[in-house]
Amino acid sequence: MSTPSITSLKKLQKKMSTPVPVSDDHDEKDVRANTVMFLSNLVDATPQNSKLAYLICNALEKGMLELPELNQVFPEAKTKHRQVKKKASEREEGLKDQIAELESEIAGMKRDKKELGKSKASKKEIAIVAEEIESFEEDLEACRASLEDLKGPDAYKPFYTVEREKNGEGVVSDKDWSILKKWLAKEVKKSKASDADGLYGNLKLLCDHLGFGQTEKDFLRLLVSVSESSELGGFIDTLGNKKQKNTLEVMARMLGISRPQLSAMILPDAQLSEKGMLLQHDDDYSYDADDSAMPFLPDYIQRVLREPDLTIDVISRRLVGEPVTTELDWDRDFSHLGERGQQMIAMLESAKTAKVKGINMLLYGLPDTGKTEAVKAAAKKVGLDLYMVGEKAGDGIGEPDREDRMQSALLAQALLADKKNAAVLFDEMDDLLPGASARSRDQEKPTGNSKVFLNRLLERNKTITFWTANDPEKFHPAVLRRMRYSMEFDIPPVSVRERMWGSISARHNFNISAEDCRKFGQNYIAPPGMIDTAVRNAVLAGGVTSIPISLAASATLLFGNQDSIIVRDTVPSNYDPRLLVAKLEDSDLNLEELGGHIKSSGNGEFSMLLYG
Repeated sequence: MSTPSITSLKKLQKKMSTPVPVSDDHDEKDVRANTVMFLSNLVDATPQNSKLAYLICNALEKGMLELPELNQVFPEAKTKHRQVKKKASEREEGLKDQIAELESEIAGMKRDKKELGKSKASKKEIAIVAEEIESFEEDLEACRASLEDLKGPDAYKPFYTVEREKNGEGVVSDKDWSILKKWLAKEVKKSKASDADGLYGNLKLLCDHLGFGQTEKDFLRLLVSVSESSELGGFIDTLGNKKQKNTLEVMARMLGISRPQLSAMILPDAQLSEKGMLLQHDDDYSYDADDSAMPFLPDYIQRVLREPDLTIDVISRRLVGEPVTTELDWDRDFSHLGERGQQMIAMLESAKTAKVKGINMLLYGLPDTGKTEAVKAAAKKVGLDLYMVGEKAGDGIGEPDREDRMQSALLAQALLADKKNAAVLFDEMDDLLPGASARSRDQEKPTGNSKVFLNRLLERNKTITFWTANDPEKFHPAVLRRMRYSMEFDIPPVSVRERMWGSISARHNFNISAEDCRKFGQNYIAPPGMIDTAVRNAVLAGGVTSIPISLAASATLLFGNQDSIIVRDTVPSNYDPRLLVAKLEDSDLNLEELGGHIKSSGNGEFSMLLYG
């Protein structure tokens, strides 16, 4: 079965080079116990005469897994060499001790001989001492010669080498395979992994809540162990030689399942991916043979699972966040949306009650025209708890990338599926699927994982989902067809902007005159969010005079030009259109009447030729 590559080696190496410490000693013991269990499963499922068995022995002989107890007994050749080396070392230490004793004895006897000479002892007594000294010196020379001749064993030469394997000698000895299996069996019983609490207990809580089966739970347990132990990750990657087929084979044996079963589990439309627990391969990057084929749990999920004293409610809040709201009021601040807005509210009311799948609302238009605040206000009006997804990067730092946002949206849908009155907001959809959404000659259809992702989010979502975008023209029609309802946002008309200045100022208890509301509404095409910011700044700054300065700063920040929101070519307040000398061909209307008709129709697609 063909499966997608899951992640790049660079990301895996980054994870392994800066491992986050496990939460406590209890978790560390569980990581080791799980490592032993998975290794035991792998060995039990691997024939002794296979190439993989030889590679396992090669990696263990190198000490790739930090299992010092195993290193003491495996392999047999290393154990024997260690024993010979130990005996040689003991013999060497014995000779050194003997030499030290002889040197001490000789020094003492020489002192005795000197004292005898002073005491006028007989020549015979002095001769006896001299003979003893000579005898001891002969023994000393013999010991020194023995020490000089003593040779320890040569440096240990690994038994399970790549060279031996290439030369056709890559066979695992019966003794070694037996030693390995017996040690693992004993160790598994002695250090049984627990999922009652801690890191693995939190993982179990999350898996149970998401409805995963035992095999899926075991797989996630393996991924957690890999993230917690860079040695285990390197061990698997080495055995798989960074090739997808081999890596999946190793991991499948560790889980006690077949490779096709594991391949099916990591497909983009399988449960683990569909519920946001696996990062999917990005179709914008081709698979490279140097890349690791090992899947892994997203960083920020595992970071949450390391925290102590978690419940499933706390886990969900930590992963999805708290509901967001707004001070804006739908009926007051977005009434200018008219029938379009009323239709969306009616649909939301019905969808909230019926719990219909695939309810997607697209709000699109120029930046900062109030799309996000409108979603918040609409959710507040119909009593929905609104959660924003895809706002944080996987490492918790910086801007989220496309992969982070995709995974976050999937996980949020899974965690909120059974939550009453929940809705999700995915802001700035434009940067989500560039490979699947660009309307170019080369890319007219979503492909690969991007297409699967669209199907999952836009057809199967159980939670009402709002999407905002600046330019829907970037998206393929297949994406747009899956939107249940859409609404365009543009700069509100002058009358609405005047009303907004008044209502937003009132909400912040800011005193502003009707004349200033009219002036700001006419002179600035500022969207609701920018008006709100300007009023709040004016409350702090203490006056209306600060509003133009605040608007200029916001316009520069958002649009790159402080003049971008200033209305140009406005009609002077003292202009009287009745004084205009003009005639409409084939019509009894004058220009003022025509303007009124155009305004009441709500249709801005009108052109006029003026000549004369």
